[in-house]
Amino acid sequence: NRLLAADGFLLIAVPNINAPERKTLNIHWAPFDAPRHLYHFDLKALKNLCEKYNFTILRKYSLFQDTPYNILLSIGKINIFQILKATLLIIRSLFQTLLRGPNHSSSFLVICKKK
Repeated sequence: NRLLAADGFLLIAVPNINAPERKTLNIHWAPFDAPRHLYHFDLKALKNLCEKYNFTILRKYSLFQDTPYNILLSIGKINIFQILKATLLIIRSLFQTLLRGPNHSSSFLVICKKK
């Protein structure tokens, strides 16, 4: 908080632990890839963390491009069955994100400001 200018913005982009494809991919979900992602958040947990450090979330966005990326990284061995499964999962996940917003996207971006 002290490193950011008084009128500055904090942008945080993270995988969503509530991503629709995570339930299907289970432990093979690519964003579980330590050491890049040691902690996983949903929007509520990230909001609580921001508030703890005196930030308020101004906007939240779905990162649609992460859905196919995360799913394709997660499918493992490439064969026709896995490609079909990944395609259906991408369509389902993107559709859920469009209908339900950032709370149900593969990854999300929040824009924060100091309180």
